[in-house]
Amino acid sequence: MFVKFLISLVIISLFFSKPVYSSENFKTNYDVVYEINNTGITNANFSVTLTNTTPQYFASSYKMIFGFDDITNLKAFDAEGEIETSLKKTNDGSEIELIFNKKPIGIGSSLTFNLEFETKNIVQKYGNVWEVNIPGVSDIRDFDEYFLEVKTPPSFGKPIFIKPEHGGEKLKFDKNQIGNSGISMTFGDKQVIDFSLEYDLQNSNFHPIKSQIALPPSTNYQTVFITQMEPKPNNVILDFDGNWIAEYSLKKGTNKKIKVKGQAVINLSPKNVKITEKEKNEYTKSKSSWQTSNNEVVKLAEKLKTPEAIYNYVVEYLSYDFSGINSKKERLGAVKSLKNPDKAVCREFTDLFIAIARAAEIPAREINGYANTNNSSNRPLSLVEDVLHAWPEYYDYKKKTWVMVDPTWGSTTGGVDYFHTLDINHFTFVRKGTDDNYPIPAGGYKSAAVNSKKYININFSEKIPEYKSSSDIRTSINNTHIAGIPLTTEITVTNTGSGFIPPQVLSLSSDKLEPVKNKFDIAGIPPFGRIVINAKFEPTDPLTNMDAGFKISYSDKIYNQDVKIAPFYMTLSGIGGILIVLFTIITIIFATKTWGLRISK
Repeated sequence: MFVKFLISLVIISLFFSKPVYSSENFKTNYDVVYEINNTGITNANFSVTLTNTTPQYFASSYKMIFGFDDITNLKAFDAEGEIETSLKKTNDGSEIELIFNKKPIGIGSSLTFNLEFETKNIVQKYGNVWEVNIPGVSDIRDFDEYFLEVKTPPSFGKPIFIKPEHGGEKLKFDKNQIGNSGISMTFGDKQVIDFSLEYDLQNSNFHPIKSQIALPPSTNYQTVFITQMEPKPNNVILDFDGNWIAEYSLKKGTNKKIKVKGQAVINLSPKNVKITEKEKNEYTKSKSSWQTSNNEVVKLAEKLKTPEAIYNYVVEYLSYDFSGINSKKERLGAVKSLKNPDKAVCREFTDLFIAIARAAEIPAREINGYANTNNSSNRPLSLVEDVLHAWPEYYDYKKKTWVMVDPTWGSTTGGVDYFHTLDINHFTFVRKGTDDNYPIPAGGYKSAAVNSKKYININFSEKIPEYKSSSDIRTSINNTHIAGIPLTTEITVTNTGSGFIPPQVLSLSSDKLEPVKNKFDIAGIPPFGRIVINAKFEPTDPLTNMDAGFKISYSDKIYNQDVKIAPFYMTLSGIGGILIVLFTIITIIFATKTWGLRISK
């Protein structure tokens, strides 16, 4: 069990092996300082005191095994001077052995030594975000005392979140806080991602078809800007789950390669989002992989009741199947996951959480997307399409928003908390709530001929984008309209900017015309999207002859439409004019003949 634990958690776990003595024969006290400089290089200083509790044993050497492989400038010393050290690379990290100058012989004798080295494995920089991950200890019972302090440069600022929870000015932790899951900290409250995506669409039919692709959407955690789409879509619409769905037309027997570029700003804290009754009903329904009516699922829902209890259960009950990370394994769904807890990858962790949550009347849905990880051994990805990840989100009625959690990483990192605060490494591509299989995220639109090509490219940026929303308004009305007939027009609102235009009201007003309806609730419009509404004005008097018009107000923009209202005979030209002339001539001839008739008695 211990060897298995070492292999599976090698990156985040620091553990100590004592080949000459057993831990019960010595008291072990640690005082550790990780001091990070402006470039992210960490100086690690371990001050260790060993106290002998037996008359017959003594320690002549000491081994420390670390779960990272970058160790430089290694040195150790005690009261006698420099200690002989050896550094050996292992498959799982690094092993340091110290040969003591002085041996603590006899009950109560003690030895204090210091070990120092530098490493680049503690800190990672992604865009304008610094991440600090301090290793945990494999068995905290081996230590009588263990204190750890993290020192960061002023340029980092204050951490936006710390796991585990921490109080006080100094970043100081004891052994119970550190545990085997260690410490995670993030500096910088926003993450900026540049993305480039490709999609293959094919039509092998003998008739034209319409096809769709899913674009990364703006959510309560992220703001997305689509700066380029080639070729341009027919439209981009919002589905029930808030996904951005781009629509294309494909002629028979043709293929299209679509290239999309954009930026995303990921926030740590989600914005407030209201949930409707319709959404509550939809997001507690049973689906093929979220079997809410299953007896076992129902019993768990009745027992667990809260999102946190469900999360903890899933983290503890399921075991990640690393053999399935790079294969297209069968999706088990919630019920089969309960029967096969050691066969889970990220989708099974997600399915089980959603099924139990929905059975407990907690709205929940699935997220597919990109999750940044510098080591898949403890933060694995397992959606095969360009190595994506799956995680759930639930609606929190107290916080009044959707909250994302990651039970997969909670399990594989040995208990790091991915419930109370996620991170800014999770980039949503699609949300699945009404359907547990659709839409397909970017990376899943590939032809068999190019299956090995990477269709998702992600880079981190330090510059937060500044894009202004922009819209275009067009009407279908003619410049001249016949008096006495109701005036109708299509109003097309097109998003011409790169960002999402939120839902708002479009208003109609006129000094001379009376709209049948003067306010329209317009749903949000994604980039490259458009919405068409039908507007109607009350008819004027048939003999009205005036210059009229109306005003459209939308998104802080005003559009003025001029229109000439005139009687029927004044609005005709060309063929219409000819018809009027012929009608006039016929009328005159008929009247002349009638005047010349004689009526006999």
